[in-house]
Amino acid sequence: MVPGKITNFKELSEFQTVKEFNESNKHFLEVHGEKFTKGELIAFHQLTRYSVKVIGVCNARIGTLVSACHEKGGISRSTVERMLRKARKFGVLSIHHTIRNKGGYAHNIFVFHRFDRPLRQKLTGRQSPPTPCSTVKNPDISVSETKNLETKIIKKLKTKTIRKQPDAETEEIRDLLKMKLKKWK
Repeated sequence: MVPGKITNFKELSEFQTVKEFNESNKHFLEVHGEKFTKGELIAFHQLTRYSVKVIGVCNARIGTLVSACHEKGGISRSTVERMLRKARKFGVLSIHHTIRNKGGYAHNIFVFHRFDRPLRQKLTGRQSPPTPCSTVKNPDISVSETKNLETKIIKKLKTKTIRKQPDAETEEIRDLLKMKLKKWK
């Protein structure tokens, strides 16, 4: 963005009337006002006063805001910067930097947003899945059924081992038995 008069930034405004702008800021302060310190609230109110010529847009320098707040108790530059970070974090304010023709930054453009609009949320990493609960025995299959199944597999293996050419099913049964034997040991 190129620096200039405040009237050049009318297209950034989201408000039609000053009343609408004030109601949005009032609603924002009702919800998030306790998260700001006394000095930050003074800086916020001063920034809203500078945002009336073009409703919701301000091009005042941070130093100008600090000097304007001097009458109300005086706040430091870092307090104003902290207020700007918090307001930006809560989604009510965005900051656009302007660049001089010869290079370097000029003044900032502070744009207020409607508080009732949805916030742009950052994508977060996937949370780790909850740890699985302990295994529960299947109530449908009784112990005697499983033992019968194991004995059937053993009998089938014994009859198949008599043959000289084992098939794929026999190999699976052998692997199953080896696994069972490892569990029993």
